[in-house]
Amino acid sequence: MTANKKIAVIVDAGCDLPQAYKDRADVFELPFHVIYGDQDLVAGVDISTDELIERLPEAIPTTSLPNGDDITNVFNAVRDGGFSQVIVINISAHLSGTHNMINLMMKDIPDLEIFTFNTKNIGIGAGFFALDVIHKIDEGASFEQICPYLDKQIKKSKVFFALATLEYLQKGGRIGFVASLLGTALRIKPVISCNDEGIYYTVKKTRGRRQSLAQIIEQVSTFAQESDHYMVAVCSSKEPVEEENLKNDLANILHPEKPIFKAILDPALAVHTGPGLIGAGVYHIGTI
Repeated sequence: MTANKKIAVIVDAGCDLPQAYKDRADVFELPFHVIYGDQDLVAGVDISTDELIERLPEAIPTTSLPNGDDITNVFNAVRDGGFSQVIVINISAHLSGTHNMINLMMKDIPDLEIFTFNTKNIGIGAGFFALDVIHKIDEGASFEQICPYLDKQIKKSKVFFALATLEYLQKGGRIGFVASLLGTALRIKPVISCNDEGIYYTVKKTRGRRQSLAQIIEQVSTFAQESDHYMVAVCSSKEPVEEENLKNDLANILHPEKPIFKAILDPALAVHTGPGLIGAGVYHIGTI
């Protein structure tokens, strides 16, 4: 690492990092907000994903990106931690305004060297980039090495997921190129991912949950095997049995070097996916 310089990693909560990474002293998280009428809840603090899922039949809240105070507080915490260089990892700018907001506020933070990265991805598909950065920092890579490396990695992460219904993506305005499936037969359950621009699209149309899960396994396995070194994760919204089965099925097929981990779905993302989300992601680990 560059002498006398410390690197901090800031992620927005939509990156769905495992808790062990969130607890690190060099990792800082920007929270999303869940809004019920005049009640503004900090996602993951004032309301959990399980609590939100339980409340969805009664009311569908709106969400908002981190506000100016959230961002200021995080950068103040970075300074207080003695960090001078910052790598900010955000979910797709097409799915959240966080990336653009931080870029606007950067000009008012001249005392820190900041690199912002639009992952053009969602959930753990975005979080993989942060995990890779953290590992690279631990291995001694410098800020000057990591930033261009990230740009080269942009197409190395994929997440594939299925939903019980498209209702929540539609109501949240996040439907993207999946919109063409609205109004089709009820049993059509698309497997969804983010395209190269970070917009949702249909990877495959499937009929029923079983076919959706099989297609997720096929897509993850195919993408993983394009590399010799990769990370794999699974995620769900309160579907622990399916999630564990998916994890075991992928482990039996891929035999990854490191255990497949479970990503933590942020409550704000759960607003837009609803109950019944099941998915998995894979990331090709590169070298600097």
